[in-house]
Amino acid sequence: MATWKICLWISFWTCASVCLAETQDSLENSTISGEVKAASGAVSGLEKPTKAPVSFWEEVLSNPLWLMMAMLLVFYVGVLLPSQRSNKRQQRELADLISSLKKNDRVVTSFGVHGVVVSTQSEAGTVTIRLDENSNAKMTVNRDTIRVVKKD
Repeated sequence: MATWKICLWISFWTCASVCLAETQDSLENSTISGEVKAASGAVSGLEKPTKAPVSFWEEVLSNPLWLMMAMLLVFYVGVLLPSQRSNKRQQRELADLISSLKKNDRVVTSFGVHGVVVSTQSEAGTVTIRLDENSNAKMTVNRDTIRVVKKD
């Protein structure tokens, strides 16, 4: 869980530093070019200097938002997507096991009680489990409280 938080902070600070550097560079360039334009216009009366055409990739790679979006995409594909898939798979497997509960299955509830299934009431959503074989102690629990099903 801490891994995705660390990745998020690293991507945030990287993008923030790139944005800050781009802002500082653009401010420096605008004041320098403004001084040059004023000096060249006053002295020689020449036309404004034209910039060289920028290629598509130079424009895309110079924008810090693209870097941030790429880092978030890598983070999502590398960290969040696999964990979501494994969680969904585990939930689906547990739901299948709980729906197919039958007599004499060993179960463990979410609050740590171990027992053996005695009967199931699917319409009520409950399961009766036997806690102790000697005293024949039984407990009725909801199906959704069962966390582990041990098949024999």
